[in-house]
Amino acid sequence: MVASGLFAFFDIRPKLDSEGCPIKLTAEMKQNVLVSQPTAFEVDIKPRSEKHEQILRAWVDI
Repeated sequence: MVASGLFAFFDIRPKLDSEGCPIKLTAEMKQNVLVSQPTAFEVDIKPRSEKHEQILRAWVDI
């Protein structure tokens, strides 16, 4: 439910470089003895629209 809510209300896109082009994401993995996980990467997360932002703010105010 949480993940679907994030995808429904937010645009999640790669950060842009100094020329305005998306920074390519890599599929590198970090491993330790027990767990394998992706390395950190930067993204921009913004509400899909002003209406989505209004709904989110209303939920926060409840």
